[in-house]
Amino acid sequence: MIRFNYLTKSRGTPPGGGWTTLAIDNRIRGPLAAFAATLCLTAVLSAVQVARLQAAQHAYTAASLRLGIDAPALAAVAAWRGRLLGERQLDARVTEIRRASFLHANELTWIGNHLPAHAWLDVLQYANGVYSLEGTADRASAVGTAMLALDTGNPTEIPQLVSLRVNGRPGPQRVHFSLRLQTQR
Repeated sequence: MIRFNYLTKSRGTPPGGGWTTLAIDNRIRGPLAAFAATLCLTAVLSAVQVARLQAAQHAYTAASLRLGIDAPALAAVAAWRGRLLGERQLDARVTEIRRASFLHANELTWIGNHLPAHAWLDVLQYANGVYSLEGTADRASAVGTAMLALDTGNPTEIPQLVSLRVNGRPGPQRVHFSLRLQTQR
């Protein structure tokens, strides 16, 4: 028997507001519930991941902007760092030269103090641990005296005579000499 509800306006809607109940077999209710829970959990985790990716993208964009803004400052810092390293190297080199110059100044003072009165230096050169002395003297014996004076208690090795020549021009006799002194360092 079919019953009709004449109080409702639409005849196609069943009683209960249009929701129909679905009959589900008891054997598949557990797996179906697990599937629905898995779908819900997957949807929630996907939403969280999307939110995290958007936050990461926003952070990347902000960092890129900061890096773009900071690029001239970073270049200036790198330039200052390069100058500072250059000045440190220059300072170390100047300190080394001062130390070496102090040692050479002591050796030069010693050489100058031990030359006899009748021997004069015209050229004094230092290269690779060797002093080259060139000068003039009144006579050849003054050169021998200079060599003996430079040999006693010196910070260098035994002086070596490189050349000795007598001025052949008329007038006072002058002897031109060249000596070599090797340092002990």
